[in-house]
Amino acid sequence: MKEPEYTEGPKAQENFEDGMKALFKIPKDEVVAAEKKRKREKTPRRASVGKPQNSDKD
Repeated sequence: MKEPEYTEGPKAQENFEDGMKALFKIPKDEVVAAEKKRKREKTPRRASVGKPQNSDKD
């Protein structure tokens, strides 16, 4: 497994600022739509919506 790289000092600040600028250039509507799409893909579909089965207990 590759070790994570940590950057310190001015380069770290530059990377952070570039990331924040890129983040805030994206319209919020696109972010919300992408989150909804990802959430919709993650939720499992139920096989049937019929009557629940009783347990085998007597």
